[in-house]
Amino acid sequence: MARMIHKYDSTAQHLRMGRRHARLCDRVSGTKKFAAAIQPALDRLKEQEKIRKTAVEAKEDAYDDVIFCDVQLDNAIRTTFERVRQWDRDNNGRILDMIFPSHTYSDLVRMPLSKEPVEAAGLPKKLETLEEGHELRSLAAPLRQCIEASKAAWNVYQQATEQLKDLQTDEELAKAAVRQQYEHNYLDARKEYGVSVADGIFPKISRKPVVSSDEDPQIEDDKTEE
Repeated sequence: MARMIHKYDSTAQHLRMGRRHARLCDRVSGTKKFAAAIQPALDRLKEQEKIRKTAVEAKEDAYDDVIFCDVQLDNAIRTTFERVRQWDRDNNGRILDMIFPSHTYSDLVRMPLSKEPVEAAGLPKKLETLEEGHELRSLAAPLRQCIEASKAAWNVYQQATEQLKDLQTDEELAKAAVRQQYEHNYLDARKEYGVSVADGIFPKISRKPVVSSDEDPQIEDDKTEE
């Protein structure tokens, strides 16, 4: 019996087996109708794969932007900490106690990518409580700019992630349609022409399922230690 396509076979394997089956149908008299029956499902799956790959690239690009903005925010937090500490040293002040109560910035820059801009939002607010004209107030604007950029980048990444999940579902449905028609073609061919002819229009494939290797890798919402 011909090897059927399995649920856990990759999209590439679905398309490969479907293509080879359709080609063999064109070589055997009376079986071209089976190629015609499966071709629409193959075309749809090929299109869904193309759309999904584009979405994977969009998610990767969005993640790169998240990392870029996170580095900028980390540096802005470090600069703020260093400037405040220097001001305190030069002026015998205690502003660091208000801005960074723990006397460190590492707890902020090591937070998960999605949480850091939210937690860091308190820093410019604290800086803006200083009296008008205080030189440290100027640190608030660039810090807030980095925070907003990080939030925006993370939101785009989340949207790209959700869109990719939806497209992966569409691709799975398209794969199921190919599998179903592939099996129907075999059963119909066997019923009409017998096992020998039916087996002859399906490619000889290893019976071991080929697990998908082209799925989108999940990116964890964490950061390596500074």
